[in-house]
Amino acid sequence: MIDIWGIGPEIDKMELLIGSMGELLRYILHFILVYAAAYLIRRFVPERGRTAASVLLALVPAAFVWMTGRKSEFAFSFLWAALLAAEARTLGVVSLENVETAFLFSAMMFPGKLFNYTSALLGNLWMFWLVSASVYAGVRLGAGRVRGNHFACYFLSLFLSLSAYLYNLACAVLPRFFGETNQGYTLAFVGTAAAASGVLEFICLGIRGRFGEPLKRLNQLGKRYGEIERYFPVLSFLILAAVTVIFLPFTFLGQQNGLIMLLIPCLCLVLLGCQLPFVGLFYRAAFLKDAAAFHRREKDEIVSYYQSLSGNLDEMQKMRHDMKNIFFTMGNYVERSSDQEMKAFFWEKIYPYAERTLRQNELLSRLCRIPEETLRAFLHLKLSQAVAMNVAVELEVQVDLQRFFLGLDIIDLTRVLGILLDNAMEEAAQVPGGVLSLRIAEDGEGCSYIIKNPVTGETRARGIHPGISSKGEGRGQGLKIVREILEQYAGAALNSSLQGEVYVQSLNIKGPGGR
Repeated sequence: MIDIWGIGPEIDKMELLIGSMGELLRYILHFILVYAAAYLIRRFVPERGRTAASVLLALVPAAFVWMTGRKSEFAFSFLWAALLAAEARTLGVVSLENVETAFLFSAMMFPGKLFNYTSALLGNLWMFWLVSASVYAGVRLGAGRVRGNHFACYFLSLFLSLSAYLYNLACAVLPRFFGETNQGYTLAFVGTAAAASGVLEFICLGIRGRFGEPLKRLNQLGKRYGEIERYFPVLSFLILAAVTVIFLPFTFLGQQNGLIMLLIPCLCLVLLGCQLPFVGLFYRAAFLKDAAAFHRREKDEIVSYYQSLSGNLDEMQKMRHDMKNIFFTMGNYVERSSDQEMKAFFWEKIYPYAERTLRQNELLSRLCRIPEETLRAFLHLKLSQAVAMNVAVELEVQVDLQRFFLGLDIIDLTRVLGILLDNAMEEAAQVPGGVLSLRIAEDGEGCSYIIKNPVTGETRARGIHPGISSKGEGRGQGLKIVREILEQYAGAALNSSLQGEVYVQSLNIKGPGGR
């Protein structure tokens, strides 16, 4: 059984060194054999037969440990190996199939007494080396390469090392309180190992449930930060090496004790864990990088659309007068015709459509007076919606193309105008012959957006107030949102008034504007 404390009879230093080297060489041979077996399974065994081959890969080391050691040692090693392999699979930081899971189990499955000398020399630090090597080899086996998965390997190594340390600590300490006889101690030891593995796996399941998605995205960080993530295994190796070098003098000088054996691995875990904030920082940076790239693509697409729209508006303006003359001429020919059916079809179907289209063309061509592309495209969309709702639209634009003044952030401006225009369109659509009027004008002090629309008798009787609507619960919050946005700008104000049957909303923006 592994002596976690490293306390035992005094051992000759040369014997300790030679014994440790022998144990490490035997384990390296074991590691190479199980890795080679896993590689051959993945490379040459058909997919339908890999599960059976993976089970065999796990059973062979387990059978060897069963035959060569005490049953308590087998229980300790089996539960330890099963715990770490299950945790690696449960976390889902990297995608591990049956072959990789079987490899991790087999790499951890060895007689407990194998590392007696090594435990006396390195304490529990040997576990950290073993776990890290197994994790990186398992990921290399499954992914074909470790590059791009260093963040994931680092996190998985840290988590499994902590689990291994806690598992060994529980198995070393707790049985001493329950077993006074050899048989009682053995039962307490096996029971502690089973309980510890169950509790740690339960904790792992809780972590996955709470942080499942961020953990899955860990293996994507390396693909975005290839120039940085490769330094994480180097730094982890240097930390392990530094702590090992610090620990070795205590062993050779004969100063080891339980407290040192406990604190040194804790120090290693703390130093390794200090890299976690940087992983979180890179994770946040990756998120912002993706968001920025998305917004850049979106902006490029919008700009392209705006440029195309400007060209279309120019062409529409050129065609407007020609189309008017063509339809006027056609109307004269139709009117002189004796075909009553054709007359009815022309005046009831063709002419209204042509008139509406030309009116929309004439209306929207005035948007070319607005130099800001985002605002121009936004108003094109909104006024097109009004025309589609059979609402007559009047548009007047009086601005200086060279010194056009927005005053508000374009997103806030479009949100405000969108709410005001939506309300105006909805109300005008309910009034027969209703007209929606929009006037954009500049003066020496700023810019104003004046929206006028007729209102129904019901609306006049009720009045119009922010947050209050007859549309139902949860509606009518638009004007309230407008007020909240405008409160952020010192030079912006909304003046609303009901002038007879017409509701007037005047958005006035003065001065340089800004938050």
